[in-house]
Amino acid sequence: MNVLYIISKKKFDLTLGKYIKNYAQVFFVASSPLDYLFFQHNGENPVKAYVETGRFLSDLDTPKVPDDLLNSIGSYYTSEATSQRRKIKRMFHAYTMFLEQYIKIKKIDICAVHERDFIDTAAAQYATAKCNIKIFYLSSGFFRGKTVTVAPERILFTDCQAWEERLRSFQPMAPDSQHGQQKNLSFIDRPPITPKKIPKIKELCIKASMIPDYKIRERVKLLRPRKNPLSATINRFKKKKIKTIKSDQINLPDRFILLPLQGNEILKETENIFNIKNMEDLASIAIKAVHDMNSEFGTNFELIIKEHPFRPFVISRRFIKHNTETIVLRKFDMQNLLDQTSLVLTYNSLAGFEALQKKRPVVMLGPLFYGLKGIVTRPSTIDNLPAAMYQAIHSETDTEKFEKLIRYLNIRYEVNANSRRLNSKDLYNITCRICGDPTIPSSIHQPSDKPNDQPLY
Repeated sequence: MNVLYIISKKKFDLTLGKYIKNYAQVFFVASSPLDYLFFQHNGENPVKAYVETGRFLSDLDTPKVPDDLLNSIGSYYTSEATSQRRKIKRMFHAYTMFLEQYIKIKKIDICAVHERDFIDTAAAQYATAKCNIKIFYLSSGFFRGKTVTVAPERILFTDCQAWEERLRSFQPMAPDSQHGQQKNLSFIDRPPITPKKIPKIKELCIKASMIPDYKIRERVKLLRPRKNPLSATINRFKKKKIKTIKSDQINLPDRFILLPLQGNEILKETENIFNIKNMEDLASIAIKAVHDMNSEFGTNFELIIKEHPFRPFVISRRFIKHNTETIVLRKFDMQNLLDQTSLVLTYNSLAGFEALQKKRPVVMLGPLFYGLKGIVTRPSTIDNLPAAMYQAIHSETDTEKFEKLIRYLNIRYEVNANSRRLNSKDLYNITCRICGDPTIPSSIHQPSDKPNDQPLY
């Protein structure tokens, strides 16, 4: 069996790819010079996709590409410039042609790629469909720290309509014969590995070597769009700063509504029907809505705003000082908040999904996979938000539909593994899903021998 692995998460992909080599021939493809350098430094030799796709870069005669594929590319979806969209279209075509040729030459049976809004993910979807081979989309998992997603189709996190249709056609009591034949893989307990870090001098060299080559620099920008250097530096500084901050010490109110914040970029990357400007704007909307609900319905809820640990300081000190009656938490145990909250108000945070698992009502303003009718409450307008929150608190969630969603995720997508602390058992579970039948529940993929649970990194 030949597996084409398009790398994106350095440590995870290196660790998993080396393990899959016990069962199949693995061919790595790198879309970034730093990804290539990392793998090369760890004894692998990936194909440089950012070089291989160059000869098609000037080809203007590109065929028609499905709109849904182009819109799944984040840089294409958010771009308003026609020239930029044309470049992305041409690069998508180049990458697709490169993958088709590579799949045929190497006789690839299976492709693995991360579920991301980059060109290589969309191109892999298109190329594998044309070559009629299986593809799996990897993600960190719907159940944080417990599972990894290995999906046999695009996950489409923010397409709620697609999720409604998937759940409608899902038959939880389907006979086992529908799942197909599972390949029996013998468990291999590989010794833990520690990927080597790239020496800083080599990182600087690879970046410096890209500067004079305009074409390669342009290809990398299209294939792996990066944040603005200033924004990236500020974000790194904020992450370091929040690690030094002690957890907030407060007594939680008896009745409160929780607003988990996210990064401001999510408002531009998704369908923002309420035109929320940024997280400060969302916080202002929530403060007003809670106040109006208390006044209109005679309730006495407080609002707690919790910042995201990886997107800290999205609301300013000035905003916090101005809204002294609102509790803003920089650092606090999220599970403790979800256990005690009366309602979660969110744009599209995964915290809402975790709240539903704890039988807490959720009001959602943006799109995400669990934002389904009967499971979450949606206001018709922002002015109707207080009434929507009151309705959510005093009505019941469609428990049967939510449990069906959980079963669907576990059977179709999830594998028992922790992406941040992979051990040999986790690697075996993921490999079984990739090299076996994607529709079989991950619970049956258990090694016969006791695995080594020591993390690999």
